[in-house]
Amino acid sequence: MVPQQSSRVDAERESESSPKAVAQSVPLPVEGIRPDITEAKKPLPLRVLVMDDEASVARVIQRLLQRFGHEPTITVDGAECVRAYREHYEQGKRFDVVIMDLTVSNGMGGVEALAQLKEIDAEVKAVASSGYSDNPVMSHPKEHGFSGVLAKPYELAEMRAMLARVTEGS
Repeated sequence: MVPQQSSRVDAERESESSPKAVAQSVPLPVEGIRPDITEAKKPLPLRVLVMDDEASVARVIQRLLQRFGHEPTITVDGAECVRAYREHYEQGKRFDVVIMDLTVSNGMGGVEALAQLKEIDAEVKAVASSGYSDNPVMSHPKEHGFSGVLAKPYELAEMRAMLARVTEGS
């Protein structure tokens, strides 16, 4: 496995002919890595509100965010998302970014929830997340009040890069 922010790969193994562990470090070239995916600096820990009605997706996002040292709060629909945002905002613990699923089964989706979040905090930074690439929000997020998009399924590096872009200058 290649580490996210390293230009070296370290490996250790025991060979069958020798019980001693063998360690090897191999330098990797960093040229050609897309600058929009890698980050020059690590972002500060972020408070991230996640709204996704698929429990397995929400758990994965939660683990990834925690792995980066961020503080995720998971909600399953727009109503719960709005409640959580309001509570934190009123306590002076504003979320740095909200990742919102656009389509929620039997509940309020991202577009409607974002409208309510903007009534609470006009400066809310929200990222639309969807597996439906034909949704107009995914091609024109700013027109719908979103700061960016993450098309499902998205990769770890895409999420990190989006968080960095959305929170720049915060």
